[in-house]
Amino acid sequence: MAAATDPSSHVHASAFCKTTRFHRGEWQQLSAEPAPSTSSPHAGPTAASLSPSGKLTIVTYNVWFENFVDEVRHPAIIGLLASTNADVICLQEITQSFLATIRSDAVMQNTLAVRNGRLVDLPESKLNRTLLMAELTGLSGTHTQGINALTIAAAHLESPGADYAQHARRAQLQFIRARLPESGAIFCTDTNLCTEEEADLPTDHLRFRDAWVDAGHSADVPTSDSLYKSPYTPRRLDRILYTGDGLQAVSANLIGEAPLKITEPISMDLYFSDHKGVLATLSVKG
Repeated sequence: MAAATDPSSHVHASAFCKTTRFHRGEWQQLSAEPAPSTSSPHAGPTAASLSPSGKLTIVTYNVWFENFVDEVRHPAIIGLLASTNADVICLQEITQSFLATIRSDAVMQNTLAVRNGRLVDLPESKLNRTLLMAELTGLSGTHTQGINALTIAAAHLESPGADYAQHARRAQLQFIRARLPESGAIFCTDTNLCTEEEADLPTDHLRFRDAWVDAGHSADVPTSDSLYKSPYTPRRLDRILYTGDGLQAVSANLIGEAPLKITEPISMDLYFSDHKGVLATLSVKG
């Protein structure tokens, strides 16, 4: 399953967001639903029924909306994603040109059935940010066959740079958390939690578990603003969060850390993105 949030032009100036999924051999587009009231959130999705021995490998990756050597970067990113053999890939900052490239590629393979896909507008967003949710069921004869109706969610939280943004990110995280079942769900995100006071919000205040930390890594390993020279402090913005005792992170790694050495159209060390991706494997138990 690939989930891709697709700004129409630039992530900071899009008129709308579109989300597509690859299902039953074809790409499909989902439409956004208005955000329900944040004061009275509806009940979460049906709890997952989890059987023993299921495993799920997931990638979350902000692939950078910047129009920068796209003819090299985009195919390279798709090759990198294919090399992970991930069951679920959640991408942020998808552009129309990237979407066209990934739609024409044959690397996608299904190990999961996807149902009840829905797209909901996030509250307090001036950038048209949305939450994608779906239920995943493993396919017989694959390593995911023990997984039944597991909720997966993906979102790109409000970008920094405006006075309202920090409050908006908190409201968006609270909105998302209220809609995920306690019994088990996975949330892939570029959090944009770019201040010290926000860094621990998902785990300390919203009862998320963090796959990167649970797999034994330090919480302060940055995923953004550490590849190219940047005026911003490097931080761990990109996370795979989850809920429920039936899920447990068993491994996690970063992807996209090493540059491509190119000579055309310019000679340089070219990184896949201005972010690193996060790759994690979770065990799924009843």
